[in-house]
Amino acid sequence: QVEPILADLLDFEGFKHQLEGCDAVIHCAALKHVMIGKFCPERQAYENVTAFYNIIRAAKTAGVPKFIFCSTDKAAQPTSVMGASKHLLEFICRDSATPTFNTGSVRFANIIGSSGSLLPTIDSRINDGADIILRDERMTRFFLRQEDAIALIDYALNHAQRGEIFI
Repeated sequence: QVEPILADLLDFEGFKHQLEGCDAVIHCAALKHVMIGKFCPERQAYENVTAFYNIIRAAKTAGVPKFIFCSTDKAAQPTSVMGASKHLLEFICRDSATPTFNTGSVRFANIIGSSGSLLPTIDSRINDGADIILRDERMTRFFLRQEDAIALIDYALNHAQRGEIFI
């Protein structure tokens, strides 16, 4: 049974009690678009790090036994503020694990059908007759179906213990 919670993660006092009695927290919230970090790097870093710190602290305080962090493939050798913030949060997630607080991160590539997914952008450019610019011919893009992303989260929930990263 999943119960989504809509909360302002920058307001720790406003949501901390909502986690009492939870079996697990799956933290998916973020300013995830790379372009946000290009134009507003301080804001993206602040929101991603502060929200994560608040939610993991609330989960530990409430005695939640499992915490899964949704990260990104951009956290591996990051070249953007978004990737760098997710990279940092993977470390914090790992270091927050205790014998009674199992943590783990899942790294996603582009999830087909998610907001900001690359495929609709490419499709739109093709339909408009516009160019598709490749920055580097060696570049590889990886895509996940939504079902595969859910299966990875489920796997992490069942196997995470000490902050492992599941790809």
